Amino acid sequence: MLPVIYESVDGDWQSQIQADVPEGFVATPGTMNTSVTTSQTDVAQFTVVDVGSDWSYTTVTHRLKHKGKNMTIVHKAKMSNKQPPKIK
Repeated sequence: MLPVIYESVDGDWQSQIQADVPEGFVATPGTMNTSVTTSQTDVAQFTVVDVGSDWSYTTVTHRLKHKGKNMTIVHKAKMSNKQPPKIK
């Protein structure tokens, strides 16, 4: 799971969120849209499935709009494997 939480303390925000996972992973959905207004919180959640991969980094791109201004924020999050090792 890859949750993204937005909270507004000043006005209306619109966001398009895109999760670019490393090769060998699949993110569902690939892109989501959300919006929040003052004193509102919203959570968007991606499901990330390992289909044979390198546990490295996921890049999350936030395309935001606030008070008529467009912003793009790119966040690179380290992935951590919390699953027990498979018995061979």
